[in-house]
Amino acid sequence: MDPKAIGRRRREDARERWARGRALRLRRSLAVGVFALAATACGSGGSGPADPGDGGPGGGGGPGDPSPLTVDCTPGVCAEIAISGDAPATLPGGALSPARGFADPSIRRDPVSGRLWMAYSWPHRAPGGGHVAVENHLAYSDDGGASWTFAGELWQADPATSSFGEGDMNSETVSLAPRTVAGRTDWYAARLTYFTDGNPRLVSFQLRVARADRPEDLAAAPQQSLAGDFATAEFAPDVNLSALSSELSGCVFSDPGLLVVQGRLFLATQCQRFGQSGEQPELEFVALFAASTGASDAQWAWSYLGRLADRADALALGGEQLLQTDLAVGSGGDLLAIFSPSEPASPLATHFGCRIVRVERLDPPRLGRRGDGTLDVRAVVTASDLDATGGPGACGYDASSATGVVLVRRVLGQGTLVTSLHATGLLP
Repeated sequence: MDPKAIGRRRREDARERWARGRALRLRRSLAVGVFALAATACGSGGSGPADPGDGGPGGGGGPGDPSPLTVDCTPGVCAEIAISGDAPATLPGGALSPARGFADPSIRRDPVSGRLWMAYSWPHRAPGGGHVAVENHLAYSDDGGASWTFAGELWQADPATSSFGEGDMNSETVSLAPRTVAGRTDWYAARLTYFTDGNPRLVSFQLRVARADRPEDLAAAPQQSLAGDFATAEFAPDVNLSALSSELSGCVFSDPGLLVVQGRLFLATQCQRFGQSGEQPELEFVALFAASTGASDAQWAWSYLGRLADRADALALGGEQLLQTDLAVGSGGDLLAIFSPSEPASPLATHFGCRIVRVERLDPPRLGRRGDGTLDVRAVVTASDLDATGGPGACGYDASSATGVVLVRRVLGQGTLVTSLHATGLLP
């Protein structure tokens, strides 16, 4: 049988298994969200949650584990999240932009003030061009995620010139990570940047990491750029991650996810690979790196810890590859990995929702498994009405937010891209 047909059949089988699963709609009140926050805060310590590999929470797994929480966010099921003071992009004449909405949420609670912060992508049509530009915005909530207010822009899509011609340096998929020691909070952020002239240029892909005292100050903070050896000299990074291991040769790194655990900054990112015939998902995996938070700003020394998830995990979760990875702490204190099972497509990858999986340990990286050897999936989020239009994905989660897991509904049309954020209420 054709390998693509085999992969397609595996994905169909996986989706059928999820569909047969028990539908556990979790409609918890804000009070429950606050209770979850208290439980998480009590177990995390001042410098972040404990790594299960070091004896902290997150172990276990076995036949008695609960079934995954599930929700199918079709229209009317998961409430859309509005952001006061911000709106989807419009054209100069006031008409809606063909590329618009909010996407790629990263939600984190300030450990001192309790304020929730959310970084997100803001797609729009580039001025003077027909391609999609993406920048990052910031919002906050002082009522546990019940409402959100625009705080300002983080990183804009800057006009740029390269060997490819005129275009923009897009910025997207921000991941936030706070760390508090002795009452002082540092805020870290990682994001993806790349040059586009209507075609995202893979040789320009970089991850950029920054630290600031407040989330609002991240845009002006010194940055460290990371990339693989696929990058050309024109887009040479500060750190070549591929030099850390032969296993990383040929990687194009994208979609970073950050988490501070016991004074270490953990970075999860997709290693995507491309050959002459196109993308090679069978060779891709999610890589995990770490650096000490004690280093000077933009001088972090990264080490490669290994593969957090691989091709077999992608197939088991219903995709050919795992994109849009983020890391989070669950309502019970477990470390969690958030994935979007996907498959390559044009112009954008097709997503099949989100899967949230328990992380057994970070160093060396290992996903949690149940007694029967299958992945310990804690939540499954889908939007079945979008299967023919590019699919949903790019979830964000903080257990202290009443939104629960936040899903991005994405509708791709002829020359259009419309995205929106939706609260699932799931608190894995």
